[in-house]
Amino acid sequence: MTTTQTSTRKYKLLIVDDSIVIRTFLKDLFAKLPDFEVIGTAANPYTARDIMKQNWPDIITLDVEMPRMNGIEFLKKIMATRPTPVVMVSTLTKDRAAITLEALEIGAVDYFPKPEITDWNVLGEVQDEIVRKVRNAATSNIRKRVHKESQTIIQTAADHIQTSNKVILVGSSTGGVQALNSIFIRLPGNTPGIAVVQHMPPTFIESLAEQMGKKTSLAVKVADDNEPLLPGKIVIAPGNHHLEIVKRSGLFYTKILEGKPVGYHLPAVNVLFLAAARIGGPEILGIILTGMGEDGAQGLLQMRLNKCRTIGQDEESSIVYGMPKRAFDMGAVEHQVSLSTIPHKIVEFGEGKLK
Repeated sequence: MTTTQTSTRKYKLLIVDDSIVIRTFLKDLFAKLPDFEVIGTAANPYTARDIMKQNWPDIITLDVEMPRMNGIEFLKKIMATRPTPVVMVSTLTKDRAAITLEALEIGAVDYFPKPEITDWNVLGEVQDEIVRKVRNAATSNIRKRVHKESQTIIQTAADHIQTSNKVILVGSSTGGVQALNSIFIRLPGNTPGIAVVQHMPPTFIESLAEQMGKKTSLAVKVADDNEPLLPGKIVIAPGNHHLEIVKRSGLFYTKILEGKPVGYHLPAVNVLFLAAARIGGPEILGIILTGMGEDGAQGLLQMRLNKCRTIGQDEESSIVYGMPKRAFDMGAVEHQVSLSTIPHKIVEFGEGKLK
């Protein structure tokens, strides 16, 4: 079990779930850790609200579906009252995926799947991931990030963008749903083709593509094998498959690969970025966004060494400054900028004006 203490402070944890088994499991799990104090458990948001009036938590685990008030409604109230790191607890179904993605857009830092409960051993198998995600959320920048991003599409003349031979690659993890939405909603329809790796299970990826497609002027879909990355198109790596790009006759195409996790991730950002590095050249732009760990850093470095253009999200605007920090520290980042600046940099890249 993960027990490494990340700081000397104790994070006050509130557990909100209508399942007594899940509440007991989480309470017992975190009560053993030196950097957490479980200040209470609640079967519904009304009980949770009473606890929070007396002792406001540093971090909350929140069930998606509960009686009397669902997790989305309660999350909105939390973010409106006092933005606090929240990790959603959700089952991995398509319906629940859409609700969980909505929670991430509202301001939840992360989520973990609610396991099918057959015995305590099943819960024990996922405890390391749960601890990692909750601990990571407790130290996130959610209080800085809960604000309304501009939704104005950046205006650019169509004949100023030479997009047919350019491609943009994006890697993201924790906090990525919010970051990707805030970028894509501002991009003009003639933006060069974009390929995305976001750490997420298959059912969530389908919902992510569907929801993003409703918010942006670009076409968004889950990537198929051997499809051209054309202007105005965003493809997202399917869950449980790696995504690469290849170049033929001056155009970029997708390549979907089965395989094992790379650096614990499937899909992995490094797989996409390393494929781009093998092609090389200033027609490729790599962008690394918020996320814990270091997936994508090595690949972005190789991209920069092979003459690709690279951008990293800065610490101030990252919910989790892990992946972009590692890339920056390695010298992989050519431009480190805020999330709100990245759409402008993408347009500059398309226009051939990225300095």
